[in-house]
Amino acid sequence: MAHLSLALLGRFEIYLDSKALHDALAYNKLKALLVYLVVEAQQIHQRGRLAGLLWAEQPEAQARHNLSQALFNLRHLLNDKHNPTPFLLVTRQTVQFNPQSDYQVDVDAFRAAVPSSGPPDPQLLAQGLELYQGDFLPQFALNGCTVFEDWLLLVRERLRSQALDGLTLLGRYYAQRGNSEQAARYAQRLIAMEPWNEAAHRSLMQAYAARGQRSAALAQYNTCARILAQELGIEPAEETTALYRQIKSARSERSPLASPLTRRYTPPGSANAPGRQND
Repeated sequence: MAHLSLALLGRFEIYLDSKALHDALAYNKLKALLVYLVVEAQQIHQRGRLAGLLWAEQPEAQARHNLSQALFNLRHLLNDKHNPTPFLLVTRQTVQFNPQSDYQVDVDAFRAAVPSSGPPDPQLLAQGLELYQGDFLPQFALNGCTVFEDWLLLVRERLRSQALDGLTLLGRYYAQRGNSEQAARYAQRLIAMEPWNEAAHRSLMQAYAARGQRSAALAQYNTCARILAQELGIEPAEETTALYRQIKSARSERSPLASPLTRRYTPPGSANAPGRQND
């Protein structure tokens, strides 16, 4: 039985056994169709909806013809004709990626390891976060395909939010147990994804201070202040400044600081972006 492997977080790689297929997918709509079917493998899709998803600008008959041709190409690339458990389940009316076929996709593994609710398993959560190598299908777009673009952005944002929440949870977990090295690691990943996230900057300052790296902690405050000024035009929150003063005074050098890692900020430019005024 052939094995299909897809990596969609931070990259676009598809392998059928050891053969790379990502370059063989000759045009973006073929890639989009395969990705959509794989990510939505639990759903049975009407042909008409798939045609409208990718060829909405075409007359219905032409859109359906384009879909049929794309499915033919995909089945050929996946060698479904000779696969006892085909990857694509195609009828005259419906299409589904076969959830019983031999495949793996990093998106599914990430979702399973990084729960959106409930208490996390730290080891499983760490493994899941290692799968998040970047945003879902970065730089991928289909101009003119509004419905597909909306779906792409929604999945991308949900996965990104899930990763941010997972990093926050794991950072807090290690900080509460005095593992400042791991707490710093996850705070740094949060900052790399959201440079304006003050809670992550505070967590990193705390981790540095707990390790006796007071100069690094103070420098991190300055980095935070510079980013906030450049990105949002605001000053650090009083909580951040108070932590800076506490570290600077050296009173916290040998005593643990309360973990400051809380819910992340909304990215600048969104409707819910932080609007704190300068003091």
